[in-house]
Amino acid sequence: MRPTLKDVRGSSRRQAGGQGRTRRLPSCLRVFLGGRSWGLALALGLSAARAAGERPAPPCQELSRAIDLGNSPLDDRRVFCTYAKDLVVGACCQDTLHACLLAHPDCARARVLAAVGLATIASGATEEAALAAAARYTGGLAYAARRPIDLHAAPCRGKGPVTLVEFSDFDCPHCAGAAPLVLALEERFPKLRLCVLAFPLHPHSELAAAAALFADRSGRYWAMSQALYESQDGRVGLSEKAYIDSLVATGKEVGLSPAALRASLAGGGPLALVQRQSAQAQALKIPGTPAFFLDGHPIESLPLSQLAAAVADEKAYLKAHPK
Repeated sequence: MRPTLKDVRGSSRRQAGGQGRTRRLPSCLRVFLGGRSWGLALALGLSAARAAGERPAPPCQELSRAIDLGNSPLDDRRVFCTYAKDLVVGACCQDTLHACLLAHPDCARARVLAAVGLATIASGATEEAALAAAARYTGGLAYAARRPIDLHAAPCRGKGPVTLVEFSDFDCPHCAGAAPLVLALEERFPKLRLCVLAFPLHPHSELAAAAALFADRSGRYWAMSQALYESQDGRVGLSEKAYIDSLVATGKEVGLSPAALRASLAGGGPLALVQRQSAQAQALKIPGTPAFFLDGHPIESLPLSQLAAAVADEKAYLKAHPK
């Protein structure tokens, strides 16, 4: 049964839990059509546009100067438009997401919630699912909701009020792709502290993590990390022996002792530390890599390209809510 129209004026917020994607008509069509169906409304709207010799503008086209809607299908744009008009941003803009993006396009919270909504809807989810993802992000900002993360013996660099933690796998192509984005973040936010924890999920990748932690003992973790990502394609799929030979060759390039590195990969401290870090990732129920936390706040449903907005939002939150 096709959905019937409802006059939603006066109920500007939706609650999660509905089924299927919602659709909203222009107010003039809602008044004119009364209880007629969405299909008829769409047909009349298209007929009017054709009669005027014009193509109807894509939904929320007015937001294109604030966010990149890309090549989103029309159905996705309609759902996002409803999402943007139903969601209240808070923080730097006490208004709907739609209004915030128009009036305050640089508002970090608005940009994060827009990216969360677009990514969730692009996966085929409903508006209700997108609203729920936005609620998880904003709810996770509360200090009581943050997850404690053990950074003992974790490689860290930088100093500042905000700590970005990445759980990574040196054989994960997405982690390799994230590496330059994380580096750009550090350049944009000089007072950002970055820490990396191992969560190896590929065959033999715990050995790569152990090799990087071995390099950390001599201050070469970051050089080894970059070298491991750069040599990833030539290492994945090798037998364990050939894999270790590849790690030793990579370590030699960054100044590590081949004999000492090979001995550490046979068992010992670095491998034990990798296992502890991996156990922590499992306890946090991390579904895959890379996974990011900002001061214990999990950054989920957010494209990596918007990590900078999340860091800016975290800085603003800390300033508005000092501990």
